[in-house]
Amino acid sequence: MADAVGSVAKIVEIALKIKEAATTARQNKKDCHHIKGRVDVLNKTLSHHENNEDLTEDPAVMAALEALHGILAEALEVVTQCQEKRNIICLYCTAGNFSRQLGKVEQRISYLSSDAMLTIMSYQLLTKFQEAAPHPPPQRSKRNQDEANKKDETQTSRKSKQNQDEASEKEQTRTQTSQDDVQGSSVEENRVLIQLSETSAHMMAPRSLVHRIAKVAGNIKEAAGAVCKNNDECLEIGQLVNKVSILLSRLEGKKMAHEPAMRGALEKLLATFRRAHTLVIACQRKGLGIVWLSIIPSRLSTQLHEVLDQIASNIVDMTAIVLA
Repeated sequence: MADAVGSVAKIVEIALKIKEAATTARQNKKDCHHIKGRVDVLNKTLSHHENNEDLTEDPAVMAALEALHGILAEALEVVTQCQEKRNIICLYCTAGNFSRQLGKVEQRISYLSSDAMLTIMSYQLLTKFQEAAPHPPPQRSKRNQDEANKKDETQTSRKSKQNQDEASEKEQTRTQTSQDDVQGSSVEENRVLIQLSETSAHMMAPRSLVHRIAKVAGNIKEAAGAVCKNNDECLEIGQLVNKVSILLSRLEGKKMAHEPAMRGALEKLLATFRRAHTLVIACQRKGLGIVWLSIIPSRLSTQLHEVLDQIASNIVDMTAIVLA
């Protein structure tokens, strides 16, 4: 599996080739620059896992990496064509076609890059939690088990008789004293119940970061289905945040979620999700003359791409914490 086409080393290698080709592009420079930015983030991310042979043993990780390698190979082919020098007529005829191709390739790189990182993080979380789980006790032979059972039954019988005698003595003592405490106990029980209720309400009031992230993710996914512009970007964000939320549900109730490093990463992710929600809501607004919360409609597409990259960066940070 380590020599499969989707290995991390080959992806890093082709990512570097795309960066070089995009830097020297003669046409569609803006589109090539967008792809270069996505590939640059991907290269920095996966280079940390280049020597992690354990990843290549997981079929889901390898499938994600193979899919990512395929779209990068397509991106390299299109970006390389943008390096060719053409006359003004050919340039006019091909620029629009290349722009559409590059746009589709960029979206696929974004989606498959994040999908690969989420798959890696999922594998690492599963491995980490399995390592932390208590190991089952060693199995005994049938003969030893029978002897142990007989011994336990004898000890249990002795303890049971002794406990019954002690319980009878205690019950007699309790019966004598309980009548004197009946009136006072009702007041005390009410006081304790009130304290427990207040404490429980105080503890349950703040929602966990994972729960708050899931809430915003749900809002984004719902809002993405009602946009009137930048549909592809908004739907991609909706799908991505939903995947992240599902993955993070594994952290709910785990000690790792409360560690300072992971808590800090989750807080940054929550802020990114809130920013994404604001942008997606803005894409529901009609008209190019509306400026809502200082968001210029003509810049929405660029900002959506930026927030996608930020989510990917947040995933990278959390993956590094899990791997540490």
